[in-house]
Amino acid sequence: MNQSVDSRFLNVRQSVDATNVEVELVKSSVAGLGYRVDSGFADVSNSISNVAINLAGTDARVSWVDARASEINGNMERIGAGLEGFYNQVQTATEWSVTGPGGCNDKFEGKLKNGSAWKVTRGFVHSNKKVTSLAQCKLVCRNSEWGCSNIAFYGAGPGWCYGFKTCKNHSTGQGWGGYTTYSRSALKSFDRFAGDL
Repeated sequence: MNQSVDSRFLNVRQSVDATNVEVELVKSSVAGLGYRVDSGFADVSNSISNVAINLAGTDARVSWVDARASEINGNMERIGAGLEGFYNQVQTATEWSVTGPGGCNDKFEGKLKNGSAWKVTRGFVHSNKKVTSLAQCKLVCRNSEWGCSNIAFYGAGPGWCYGFKTCKNHSTGQGWGGYTTYSRSALKSFDRFAGDL
């Protein structure tokens, strides 16, 4: 019995440790994003200033300036596309974060639609059938009709996916052994992020 508990505890600890390492890597990538964005826009700004100076020159240089402006515009579009792709990767990689082992004791308040992928049992909402993976649990939450933003999933194999709108009452108490709670982040869409720059 103790060996089984020790083995499960070790598995949970290793899973949490691995997740923490991944979270730190994502945080590091996000921290570097601001520097790279500022540097890229500073380079583009300097290039545009050079174009403005050249436009004040002679008529013989007008065609050269036009070609240079076109090149800069292409570079800006490539920078923008690259930045959007990178931001979308960061947004995807940071969509879920580990809250900790255990689950939430926040009771479900609301109503489920007919045919919902969720079921209420003893005040808690969970998937109406067992899910086979954490990714599937996240998908069921993401597609909920009631605003799911936290999940508790038993990582040992197929199991119930518990969903929560909030997780104000996180617990590692009885009944939540082997579960890990994840919270969904809310990064702005790239269009809203770029508009703030």
